[in-house]
Amino acid sequence: MKVNNTAIIKSESVESAIKSAIAEFFNEETIASFLDLLVVSGSVGTCFEKEVGPFTTTDRTTYFITTKLDAGLIRVEQCIETVHSDTDRS
Repeated sequence: MKVNNTAIIKSESVESAIKSAIAEFFNEETIASFLDLLVVSGSVGTCFEKEVGPFTTTDRTTYFITTKLDAGLIRVEQCIETVHSDTDRS
């Protein structure tokens, strides 16, 4: 995986920092989708999406990985893992 976006957020809370980073990274429609799917565990936020097409299924996991830099500053890095597989047509 590679890092797609990085933000430095002033926040005391990992979840709040991730939500602020999402607001910086995306447009309003995408922000709402990510916030609906967001699960925060420890220092990582995860959003899982599944798209089923007529021939291919795409599983996409977006990770928001945080690092506390200093009192009140948190770095948020966004990474995406995408897996394509054939759709079972039986």
